Amino acid sequence: MKILQKICFVLLMASFLTSCLSINKRSTEERYIKSNNVNVRSESQKNSSVIFQLDKGDRVEIGTTKNGYTEILKDGIHQGFVHDKLLSFFSDIDICKSGISKIFGRQPNIMNGEQYGDSIYISYIRSDGKVWTYMCLIRGNQIMWGVEKGRLRIGPYDEKIFFTIKGNKITVTEGGSSKTFNKNEF
Repeated sequence: MKILQKICFVLLMASFLTSCLSINKRSTEERYIKSNNVNVRSESQKNSSVIFQLDKGDRVEIGTTKNGYTEILKDGIHQGFVHDKLLSFFSDIDICKSGISKIFGRQPNIMNGEQYGDSIYISYIRSDGKVWTYMCLIRGNQIMWGVEKGRLRIGPYDEKIFFTIKGNKITVTEGGSSKTFNKNEF
């Protein structure tokens, strides 16, 4: 009987710890600030006090959304809230997908992406079944890319690829041509 009680106790504790971990788990998705002088507020209300300011293009971790405001995190720790309209709709993975899509003429919705630190890996399966994988880095408004185990195209003779974000649209420019993607294409 004591063994059965110990097993039940261990299972109960494991269940409790699992639920505690899931409650404290936060999203570490990242977005860009798309407006100048964004105020991070202490609470998700317009009249709450300003804690600090962010600038256009700053990358931030986002958490939960409340009353039209999105929680800003730093290393997973709550920092305050900003209004949803001040954040970009696009993640770094979306930006890299748009760059690879522009270069290779594939649709971004067929691509998968994974991020490890600053490095982003984008892959898709071609119609002949071959898997193509690319590495991507974002520096400011520039997309740098290379094949998975090859060199990054950052040499003086390599084409430069830039992006701009306006609302729910991202425009990628390579050489003299541009292509615009809507958020729903991802």
